[in-house]
Amino acid sequence: RPLLKRAMKPFIAALLNLLFVAITAARRRQLRVSDVEYGLESFHKTFHTRAAAVFGTGTQSEKHFTQRLFEHESQLPDGKVQSFAVTLQHGIQLTNVLHAALEDRTGVVIDSVVGDDLLMHGTTADADAMRQMAEVRKVVALLPELKISP
Repeated sequence: RPLLKRAMKPFIAALLNLLFVAITAARRRQLRVSDVEYGLESFHKTFHTRAAAVFGTGTQSEKHFTQRLFEHESQLPDGKVQSFAVTLQHGIQLTNVLHAALEDRTGVVIDSVVGDDLLMHGTTADADAMRQMAEVRKVVALLPELKISP
């Protein structure tokens, strides 16, 4: 009987760990397509990637781009660090004070500014935290097929 108890401890620990991960994932806000709508033309203008070559142009290309952004972020495992573009609300200018406030309130480090967007590296939970900020309009995970750095 003591041998059975000892043998069950790792199993119970693994089960509890699995339950914790499932509860954490369930508590995360569900990602919506509207969270990742960036606009293919705007993305290309800001980041100068090969987005137009990959996705084409026109209404169908816009839809395909948005769908791909949604699929990509939806498939990211919890805890995986990813690059995200953060766009501020219209009319809000990034200042040193706002930069520091966003980092303080979210616990996320904003790495740089590209065009009018901020670039952050974080997890999907970090992206969710940034999406909750009143000054933020959208947060979009950068696609691996449009990688802008080595």
